[in-house]
Amino acid sequence: MSYVGNEEKLIGLPTIEYLQKNLGYEFLNGEKLSPEIEERDSYRDVILNKRLEKALYRLNPWIKEADVYKAIWYLKCKEEKEEPLINRNHKIHDVLVNSDFIIQQVDDNGVTKQRNVCFIDWNNIDNNDFLVTSNFKVQGINECIFADIVIFINGIPVVVLECKKELLKDEDKMRLEQQLYSQISRYINDVEQLFYTNCFIVLLTEKNNYIGTISSTNSQYFHWSDCYPLEKEELERLEEYTNRLALHGIFSKKNLLNIMKNFITFEYFNRTVNKRMCRYYQYRAVDKIIKKLLEKNQSKIPGGFIHHTHGSGRIMTMLYLANRIRMTDDLRDKMILIVTDRVASSQQIYHMLISMKKNSFIEYPKISDELKYILMRGKSEIIITNIQKFQNQEDVPLNNSSNIIVLVDNANRSQGGQKALEMRKEIPNATYIGFSQVDNGDVRQIFGDCIDKYSMKNAIEDSFGVNVLYEKRLPEYQFNSLDFKHSDDNKRSLLEDDDRIDKIAKDILSHYKEKVFQEGFKAQVVCSSRLACVKYYEALNKYMKEVIGEQLEVKVIISSNIDDPPFMREHSLNKQEQGNTIMRFRESLNNDKVVFLIVTDMFLTDFDAPIQQVAYIDKHLKDNKLAQSIIRVSRPYKDKKKCGYIVDYYGAYDNVSEIIDNN
Repeated sequence: MSYVGNEEKLIGLPTIEYLQKNLGYEFLNGEKLSPEIEERDSYRDVILNKRLEKALYRLNPWIKEADVYKAIWYLKCKEEKEEPLINRNHKIHDVLVNSDFIIQQVDDNGVTKQRNVCFIDWNNIDNNDFLVTSNFKVQGINECIFADIVIFINGIPVVVLECKKELLKDEDKMRLEQQLYSQISRYINDVEQLFYTNCFIVLLTEKNNYIGTISSTNSQYFHWSDCYPLEKEELERLEEYTNRLALHGIFSKKNLLNIMKNFITFEYFNRTVNKRMCRYYQYRAVDKIIKKLLEKNQSKIPGGFIHHTHGSGRIMTMLYLANRIRMTDDLRDKMILIVTDRVASSQQIYHMLISMKKNSFIEYPKISDELKYILMRGKSEIIITNIQKFQNQEDVPLNNSSNIIVLVDNANRSQGGQKALEMRKEIPNATYIGFSQVDNGDVRQIFGDCIDKYSMKNAIEDSFGVNVLYEKRLPEYQFNSLDFKHSDDNKRSLLEDDDRIDKIAKDILSHYKEKVFQEGFKAQVVCSSRLACVKYYEALNKYMKEVIGEQLEVKVIISSNIDDPPFMREHSLNKQEQGNTIMRFRESLNNDKVVFLIVTDMFLTDFDAPIQQVAYIDKHLKDNKLAQSIIRVSRPYKDKKKCGYIVDYYGAYDNVSEIIDNN
């Protein structure tokens, strides 16, 4: 009798049993998939020949024996020249998803025809063979490995799962993740052939799951925490198992095929290739939108909005959605218009779409007249533009069609102005889907119901962010604690008072030294005005050496006015200088001593610096700007950041937990 180790007993066997009982997979032990039983040619081969042959004949009734061998030979990359694994993986992915492998056949009349070979039936789930195996032996370059669990579709290995026993201490979590990543990296390097056809990788412990691809670094693995479309109440009726949310969410047969076909992308930048897979809330949101768009018997499809918090990848969600619309038979003739409120965002989306090589009909109009012409032309294509280009002065719409789907980025801040009204006037019957960082009455009034929600609280629970600690300090100097007439002049004079700023600056330095400095992180100070920024700069520098023990650098980034006095003009930076300052701020403390960044309006939003651990706030921020400050300090940093800090000297934020839940 063979010995069953802890990892196999605690994780591997329950996982396989769940896949069998609840998701309908066939199971065979790896010993029964050996060359001796003629399932494959040798232990260096990973394709299950017999199963793939049967599938090819079943899915391609016209195919001949010689063509079957050619197709199998192609997946094994036997005749391929040496090339990076990621490039090979991309080619095979396209062959599997798009049936890009072409066979030339000569018919009875001597006419040569091209035939596309189908390896997987994407439309009829039951026409495929789903197999899970354990201890799958593969001979590598340097060693023979036994993959814990491998999932095959029609004899093709598409997912590798590795199991690792959970370590008891919380501080060992990082070591566990590194062990898992190190092991899978060793497999990728030594038994590369197992990953030619791989779609994604799952690392399992008793309590957690980590999902990645062959190009993922350790920090890019993520959790899958949803069983959609199965309701959690329905899941409760099934057999208890810790990872059942992930197993049901990823490996229900319909979801697995959907993820493989529509939610895996390859991006090419600067001669590097990055393979991405969607996160669970992106999958869920896109699927809900597609179902909404496919609702029948509607003269006009109602819109709605997606509420996904800051930093959750909403641009990728839009790109997954655009691709899914293009891949859906009843929607592929739609015009898709992606609208942003910033040129940089529209450029990013355009270049990402191009690099993904998913769609050939992509338009990126440079001027308003070009956008006008494209909208009037009305072709089925993807158009990327920004809201400022809608400048039609006529009362007549440019396109009355209801065959247009508009995806609106930053819907919470871009749709309340005149340009948004002009857009809706120019394409009045389009379906509008908003992508918002908040859920509030304004967004609901413009777009309708919330289709899907992923809040900041969800992100922290998923370990996409660290926990954020909120603290009010120096209550005697807080805005709401002082008795004075609340005129604007009085408010400004209080917030710019030299003595108050001096006391708060000393306290900032004390807090920074005690909580942040020794951990190697940096800080942002948010002030009420440009003048307050400069005063905080002077006060922090004045007490820096006394409190910290060394002179660290403080930088101010504010806008400038032509009539500014000389002491204000000293802090006037052009775009390039601002960019250089941000780059220095993002560097590790060992490499660059710019540790305090002082702002008032600039760089409160759309600015990411994982090395920032604390925000010192002496200004009344609206919920969405406070939310961005919270998200920024919650960003993980090389597994070193245990928490983030929001330190409030203004005293107006009693509802921080509510803000976290609603943003």
